[in-house]
Amino acid sequence: MRRTDERASRLLVLGWHNVDGTWNFPAKPGAGRRGMARQLTALSKLASVVPLTWALERLHNGVKLPPRAVALTFDDGYADTLTLAVPLLERLRLPATLFLVPEFPSRTARPWWENLAFAVTKATTAGFEWEGASYSLVDTPARSNALSRLTRSLQFRPGAARRVAMTEVLERLGPTPPAPELMMDWDGARELARRGFDIQSHTMAHAVLAQETAKEQQRDLRMAREALERETGTEITSIAYPHGTAAHYDAATLESARAAGYRWGITTREGFTCADTPRLEVRRCVIYPERGIADLLAQLRYVFPRG
Repeated sequence: MRRTDERASRLLVLGWHNVDGTWNFPAKPGAGRRGMARQLTALSKLASVVPLTWALERLHNGVKLPPRAVALTFDDGYADTLTLAVPLLERLRLPATLFLVPEFPSRTARPWWENLAFAVTKATTAGFEWEGASYSLVDTPARSNALSRLTRSLQFRPGAARRVAMTEVLERLGPTPPAPELMMDWDGARELARRGFDIQSHTMAHAVLAQETAKEQQRDLRMAREALERETGTEITSIAYPHGTAAHYDAATLESARAAGYRWGITTREGFTCADTPRLEVRRCVIYPERGIADLLAQLRYVFPRG
């Protein structure tokens, strides 16, 4: 009985990004949509898929959840969340929360990691120097290595500094065609809301919050909430911290989220969320559709623990 009670007092949150492969998340053609279909079908049979906010409120009010409770989330606002993931979710009658970045549907910014990956892939130069380091682009493995190194270097910079650095890197990569648009627009976001999916915040422009000042963090989180509520007509109560590890947010982030009116903060720190998990540090496991059932089962170890 005690184990049954324990399992009814915890929630596994899963998070996806894109469905089909992208420049930054490459996959074989069709692998993402096939893998996601298998993942979601398995979840509909193995777990009790519940709305995220509903489950969090129940947990923190001491109300039991269904057994093997799982909540589904999608980050960033990739267009194929609407065109590929949503039809699967609707067919299986599964709820989900979508964390959106207002500057993407506003078309005032694009995901820098996708722009970088596109430019590295399409560059015609054999290599370049930047900030005292050499980057070879002579073949596919070299480009992959260069992209990984550049991404690590750019990720942990304040937004303004990253924009300057991105301009420098793109200049060294040489002229490339414009990167394709991968993100949904506001019409797509409103369509999600109309079809009953929960929309929440993922910051204004996908900043690594721990790299911003406390004042800038609070401004960003407040503006993102206001923009999403204005454009979609939904109440914004949750913030998913970009990247979401303990290195990507800090104590100032938690205070800024509180001050900006958020009740819940979603991380990518793996594990269960329980009644005593801090409201602004909800645990979440990231999953990749192209990896199919194997990746799902690796995360479901939290739902079906040994012993």
